[in-house]
Amino acid sequence: MKMAPSSLPAGRQVAWPRIMEYFVYILKNRQGRHYIGISHNPTVRLESHNSGKVRSTKPYRPWSIIYSEKLPNRLDARKREVELKNNFEGRRKIFEQFS
Repeated sequence: MKMAPSSLPAGRQVAWPRIMEYFVYILKNRQGRHYIGISHNPTVRLESHNSGKVRSTKPYRPWSIIYSEKLPNRLDARKREVELKNNFEGRRKIFEQFS
């Protein structure tokens, strides 16, 4: 069942018809914590993180985007997100380069 865009949770709204490209993004806060996620619009998603609408990042606000990578669809973005989360060396290189 498809939901209308306005009834989706914060940061998960999509334009109708569905947007094809997605982004993997990395956030960093002042304490040096990182968060890796995917979104069709990282800027809007960052607003959700910083307004406290995302449970996993709410206690560690504020966040800023340090890296984003455009991918052609949600599946590829999800694969890249998992790759970054599971590959310590890949994450470390990105953190060093963009932090």
